[in-house]
Amino acid sequence: MQLQFHIQNNFLCFTFDYDYKIIEIFKQLSSKIHLKYDNKTWKIPLSELPIFQDYFTIPLHIQKEYDQYYSKINEIDFIIEVSSSYSKLVKCYNFDFDPINIEELCSFEPNNARYTNAYKNGTWDGKYKLFNKETFSFPSGLLDSIIDDLELDGYSYQIKYMYQKPILHQYQWKIKNVVLRDYQLESITQSCIKERGILQLPTGSGKSIIAGGIIAKFGVNTLFLVHTKDLLYQTYSTFSFLFPTLKIGILGDGHCDIQSITIATIQTIAPKISFKYDQYGDYEYDIEQEYEEDDIIQIKMEKQTSVSNEVILKLLEQSKLIIFDECQHCPAISSYKILMNCSTPYKFGLNATPFRNDGFEMKIEAGIGQVIYKITASKLIQTGYLVNPHIKFIKLPSMSIAKKSNYGSVYRQYIVDNLTRNTIIKVLALKHAEENKQILILVKHIRHLNILHTLIPQSQIIEGKMKGKERTDILESFKQCQFRVLIATTLADEGLDVPNLNVLILAGGGISKTKAMQRVGRVIRLGMKCPQCQSTNVNIFNKNEKCICKECHNSYNYNGKQEAIVYDFVDMANWLYNHYLVRKTIYEQEEEFKLKFVSIQITQ
Repeated sequence: MQLQFHIQNNFLCFTFDYDYKIIEIFKQLSSKIHLKYDNKTWKIPLSELPIFQDYFTIPLHIQKEYDQYYSKINEIDFIIEVSSSYSKLVKCYNFDFDPINIEELCSFEPNNARYTNAYKNGTWDGKYKLFNKETFSFPSGLLDSIIDDLELDGYSYQIKYMYQKPILHQYQWKIKNVVLRDYQLESITQSCIKERGILQLPTGSGKSIIAGGIIAKFGVNTLFLVHTKDLLYQTYSTFSFLFPTLKIGILGDGHCDIQSITIATIQTIAPKISFKYDQYGDYEYDIEQEYEEDDIIQIKMEKQTSVSNEVILKLLEQSKLIIFDECQHCPAISSYKILMNCSTPYKFGLNATPFRNDGFEMKIEAGIGQVIYKITASKLIQTGYLVNPHIKFIKLPSMSIAKKSNYGSVYRQYIVDNLTRNTIIKVLALKHAEENKQILILVKHIRHLNILHTLIPQSQIIEGKMKGKERTDILESFKQCQFRVLIATTLADEGLDVPNLNVLILAGGGISKTKAMQRVGRVIRLGMKCPQCQSTNVNIFNKNEKCICKECHNSYNYNGKQEAIVYDFVDMANWLYNHYLVRKTIYEQEEEFKLKFVSIQITQ
């Protein structure tokens, strides 16, 4: 086990060729030292060298440098006490250091801050501050980013951990029924090493399977957080498949069954927690500002769960691993207060992109941590796990709309009630239906859904007010190709899994960067029919490997979907054109996404 050492900025830095034995030692050390990985280099604070020395042989020249460091130990600029949710600057030996430096690092300006009344009347400077000047504390999720910036400025520091890490491997769990892909193994290993942070994984990468792998590796009481009841039941189904001998707990939509692995909705837990937070300008917001129309309908339709405050607080105390699904939502008060009330340092977030439209990305990091693993959709396309999307932009003519129209009015006239636009959507849907393709049309408003449903014969719809069984039955029929065109609201943005989907029509526009990527992700999953029994319930590992039908259990070479088609619109109207530019920019970040502009001729 050969490590190459050097010292830099009061850190012991080292590199090595990948060695499983070294990684295992790092896992043992992770509860004793502050281990960081940056730019292919591992490092620990130099003050922790004696602990490290118990496991590895340290070269003589490094030992001499450490002795020099130890003789100057009183020259440390400051000490940081670290707890699971908050960290605190407790002693500062450098009189030139101004805590305002950390305050700036823990501040951000929401995108529309300068349009708020608080900013305009001078009662707010437009910055959302996560650093408390009275207690010198800040969210522990920001610790690594703050340390990185302070190191660049040449400050030295000492980390003092104020908590005892939970004992891992209390349960000897192993996931069943799946073979983990290479990148899934990498993300699980990185999670074990880093112990908190965000896993940035594209739609179709198997986020729930990766979560199951993390749960199995940690082997402790786990709380998995979701924000809709559909995701509650989908995750329950996945975990029951991965852990067939375990009883999976479920908390939400009227259910209260807490187990060693429990899946819970945010809106079941959050009301039971008291949480002191500051109101910054007009940015005290939650569900109504965080979600779109159909998401809110579904959230409010969730059955109330009878559970006491004491049970919830005990659950948060006993849960030693927290995983937040679709963690781009965690800046909402309901989500954030759950994360900050969890006593464990083991917190992970799953999402496809770290983007938000309001500029609150820092609050995701504050609650969970930095991005610790990232893989792009293009990388998964190149390695045969996803298919290429061909994104076709349709430019529409401008419309005469009153100059003083607000956004809602423009959206209704140009998108929802636009006969030309809706007719193009109809033509595209019918064309691909005749080619025996599976077509998904996504809209934002229920009114738009009903208009398109009336226009397109033999189409089916799903929306938030439908009962769960009705939605499930329609989706299952769509998966089995019993009808060709499905129109859905934003309910389908998160959690919809239809591998044999061929064509996606983005009828609703929108500015959300996260939703833009999620929606394209719906159509680029691998999918095929079994040649023997015609079932679409086929277990596909990779385009280059054998596939197994879950119905007849025969194996075949992959001969299914090779590419996908996405239609988006260039809407020539106030606000809407800028929304198109945002979506286009996001698509262009993926090298395997093929963009093209097309014109569609229609006769009305």
